[in-house]
Amino acid sequence: MRARVCIPLVLTLVLGGCAFTNPRNTPALSALDRAVRPETTLGKAALAPVFVPVGVACGALDICVLHPVRAAGYAAADTWRAVWADSRLSHTEQALLLVPKAAVSPVVFAFCWFGESFFNLRPDSAKEPR
Repeated sequence: MRARVCIPLVLTLVLGGCAFTNPRNTPALSALDRAVRPETTLGKAALAPVFVPVGVACGALDICVLHPVRAAGYAAADTWRAVWADSRLSHTEQALLLVPKAAVSPVVFAFCWFGESFFNLRPDSAKEPR
């Protein structure tokens, strides 16, 4: 029963342009790849017992912790732009819209965070720090 649900879900995520396919979204794994570059096949085979578990741990850390934390920053910026940054309104209109904006902010943030965490939505140039 679990396989019926998990396999299509995994295939959908893989085919959907997942965030973990972009090296910019996996900083620990990318750093490990830059640091460990064996030249020979013998060197690769000798490092495999250490490199494979460390690589899996780095990938899991990237997917489960580092990228979602970074995505929270992008989601907060998107939420600010979408909900709060409208400066065309008067002070009275802004005061009247405070409660609706506060109510919709968690929903917008969650939607943006989910999209940023699971999918590679932004071009690489948009992810540069400002």
